[in-house]
Amino acid sequence: MKHLLHIFITVVCIAVVAGCADNSRLRDDIDRAGRLADTCPDSAIALLDSLSPAINQADKATRMRYDLMLIKSRDKAYIEHRNDSMIAPVVEYFTDHTDPDLTPLALYYAGRVYSDLGDAPRALDYYQQAVNAIGDDTIKHYGIYKVCSAQIAELFRYQSLFRYAIEYAIKAIDWNDESIIPFDYLAIGSAYSSLGVYDSAFIFYDKAYKMASEQNSISMIYNAKDQIAKHYY
Repeated sequence: MKHLLHIFITVVCIAVVAGCADNSRLRDDIDRAGRLADTCPDSAIALLDSLSPAINQADKATRMRYDLMLIKSRDKAYIEHRNDSMIAPVVEYFTDHTDPDLTPLALYYAGRVYSDLGDAPRALDYYQQAVNAIGDDTIKHYGIYKVCSAQIAELFRYQSLFRYAIEYAIKAIDWNDESIIPFDYLAIGSAYSSLGVYDSAFIFYDKAYKMASEQNSISMIYNAKDQIAKHYY
């Protein structure tokens, strides 16, 4: 009897270890898809789809990680969020199980979902929660801090709260960061223009035009020229 008990315990232990290993490998693949979403979101979605059969057998932490990266990948692919059925449990999980990287990310994508759903106050609240979750560690998590600030600026701009839009649009720019794009400058210029502060607006339109020219970004060059023309008009 004791011998059978030892065998049973051994089998259970092997199953537990194997399950942990499977979840670990699955999380690595999910994280790889999350990184891939930044540059090739369609490929990330395809990778996540290939993992979906294994997700049903995974633990809750892995399933929530999977759903978050799927939401991210769809957002990066410009697939409109039509409901909050997937993001709601993800946010609940990562606020209960705080993670320095995934909790701000989950809150940010909650903001993106509610932005698509036209619920600006709720979206704004989630973006601010994401910024609060980052806390003082903005350098390490600058990518999320930047996009949250930019999204908050856009929401304020759509509501004609231009002073707040400028405040957050400037927060979205680290002047020493190479990830600044012409749109960042255009957003600030547009907010200044809406306030009637045209000199400041022109400074940022001009910055956007020069940067777009250096990057040979044709669409941004035209956008900047259009804003400058309206400025002169």
